[in-house]
Amino acid sequence: MFQARRRNVVALGLGLPLILLAIPLRAELSRALGTLRSAGTVQLDTLRTRGECTLYSGDRVSTEASPATVSFRRGDLLVLDRQSRAMFQLTEGGLVVDLERGTLSFSASSADDARVESDGLTFIRTGSFPSLAEVALHDDGSIVLAVHQGTVAVGNLQPKPVVVQAGQYLQVSPPRDKEVGTGAHGKRTFGEKVRSFQIGSLSHATSVALLAVGVVVAAAAIAIPLAASSSSP
Repeated sequence: MFQARRRNVVALGLGLPLILLAIPLRAELSRALGTLRSAGTVQLDTLRTRGECTLYSGDRVSTEASPATVSFRRGDLLVLDRQSRAMFQLTEGGLVVDLERGTLSFSASSADDARVESDGLTFIRTGSFPSLAEVALHDDGSIVLAVHQGTVAVGNLQPKPVVVQAGQYLQVSPPRDKEVGTGAHGKRTFGEKVRSFQIGSLSHATSVALLAVGVVVAAAAIAIPLAASSSSP
């Protein structure tokens, strides 16, 4: 009887490390966001890769001469244009895509908690679906949003979100360089934080001029997965 108990204790002791190892592994797998595809070379954190791979929460993607697409599990699609960089983070509030450089387009067939952030502004898809929009962060710090389908609410630009409808673009000026504000203790007032912006009607010519790529990015969303599929054995 003593030997039987001892065997049970030993078995439990051997199985416990496997269980403990499986817990973080399962948690890590649950943080997989989707599939990254590119016909060219992309920088995935510190690794250079091309073709197709799994994208995880916390990954930073930098494109070079070719754009890249991310297909999410819910069927949504994001295209990161050439010479662009974005970080993907799964938070308690949902997926956050932080555009750090360049241009991205994002499409969705249904409402979700995903949002795009860039230089302090937030872009959330609202209203009707499907939706298709593009965000560009220029070298001078100015930001352009072009909405082709659906509606996008832009936060942190005014006390209330600025709503941009399908067929419209939003152009936001670079942030002001003033470090010390006129408020109490040198804090910047809301008026000093606000960046000027304008909303206009979107056309193909306007899209190309403001975004530098226009609807070409959206077209690449179809071309890249096909190219990746045809190149795979």
